[in-house]
Parts: sequence; C-alpha cells; structure tokens
Amino acid sequence: MKFNYYHSVLYITPENKFEQELIQSEYLKTKLSYQIIENSPEHFLDLRIEQRQSFIDWEKKIVIINSMYSTFQMSYILRIVSDAYCVMCNSLPLHAAMITTDTKHIYILGNSGSGKSTLANLLSSWQEKISVVGDDHVIVSEQFVTGNTVLSVKSSRNNNQQNLSNCANSYVENLGGVQNKNSYFLIDVDLQSKVDTCQLIDNSQYLNGNLGHITKYLSDDFFTQVEQIQVEKFVGKKIIEQYNTKMVNFIDGASMIISVSGKLENVYSQLKELLLKEL
Repeated sequence: MKFNYYHSVLYITPENKFEQELIQSEYLKTKLSYQIIENSPEHFLDLRIEQRQSFIDWEKKIVIINSMYSTFQMSYILRIVSDAYCVMCNSLPLHAAMITTDTKHIYILGNSGSGKSTLANLLSSWQEKISVVGDDHVIVSEQFVTGNTVLSVKSSRNNNQQNLSNCANSYVENLGGVQNKNSYFLIDVDLQSKVDTCQLIDNSQYLNGNLGHITKYLSDDFFTQVEQIQVEKFVGKKIIEQYNTKMVNFIDGASMIISVSGKLENVYSQLKELLLKEL
C-alpha cells in the first residue's frame, strides 16, 4: 500500500485485496485519521507486508511490516508508521479526541478507556455549536486538523446525557477536518478514577508530568511473539526528537489546561461551568 500526506490529509492507496480489507476495517477507521484513494500521487511512502522483520527506510521511503502479525497488531503498527510519517511531513499526531466551536478548539487527552470519546460526545450534545472532529486520533497541521475516519457515538433512548457512558456505541463516518485555530485549550480526562477532581494546571506543570497517554504510539515499545519493536529504533531518533519538540510547543501554546477525573456526571457538571466562561 502507499501512504501520502498532502493538503493536511493522510491518504492510503491499497494494492491488493488483503490491504483493501485491512484499511476498510471498522477498527482501523476508528483508530486512524486517513482517506482512501485509488491512485497515489508521485511522491509516496511505499508500505509492504512481507514475511520478514519490520523496518522503515525513510531515505528510500520504504516500510516493511511483518506479515505474521494479526490484523489487530498490524493496525497498531500502521498507527505507529502513520504518526511517524505525519511528523516527518511537519504535522503533529495526537492520541486524543478533539471538539471545536466557531472560535476555539478543545483537545481531550487521556489513556485508552479514560473517557475521551464519551466526554467529546457529551459536550457536543450539550451545545449545537460544538462538533466532534476526532475521538481517538487527531492530526494537527498548520492549516487543518483532521480526526479518525469513523467516530464512535453513544446515544441514549431516553436522551439522558449523564447516562451516556452506559450506552452502546454506534459508528458514523467522519467527513473531514476543520481549519486550525491558534486559540485552543486542553482537557485531561480520567473517568476511571475514583477521585473527583476538576482543576486548572499550569502548562509547565503539565509538561513535567507523564505524557505517555498522549504520545503512546511514538513512545511505547511494541512487544509481541512475532518480534519486538523499539519505537525509537524503528522510526528513528530524529523523528522522535521532532515529535517531542512539536508536543512541547503544542502544550505550551494552550491557553488553558483542565484536569478532570471521577464520575461522569460530576466531571460534566464542573466542565460546563468552566466552559461557559470560555466559549
């Protein structure tokens, strides 16, 4: 398959039936921001799935992914490769949800299962002017922000917003991105915590904390029975350094950082109070 990042969008071109099925899988679409095109432009990253050790050669623009991986593992590797490729193309990939209004972007950060999608859905249902751009994978460029190709949406028969965390997921196509805005802030969420908190955090204090939940795909090594991938060695030290610099600048540029945790109803109530002053 071929990867191409231009006009602030990641495009993927499958070259056989297996690749077609892989990139059209609902799982990958909920985890990755991309669009499928039939013919790739001239300049592209050539990704091949073969029965040999995985590696990346940025100079030759070739990526090899071991064919012995399961579909789930292969999807995870594709996320690593796509994030590294976006960094090389001067964009910032985030493990995050993102909602937007006419004037501001709000990035929702947290570990897998921490409630990013739930909170993004809840806030977008609170006010019509708020829309969801992505709920797991967000790519930030100078001009645009794009989100994962399919959004996970929770809905309640009784329209009881505070019970959204107990509702089943449905999936909707995400049709594109939004123009990047200089004005944005961050919400760090953990709905799994038993401690209810809602507090403003200084940017430098947040930077000094553990950012693994945001940098996950370009910081966590990937060990399986097939092979062991050390991310820095796999994508290259230079890419990781560029990524870390971009991440520091992104967090430094936030006008506000809010840390919330605990029960959904408490988080939702306290956030509405804070956001009414900002939106």
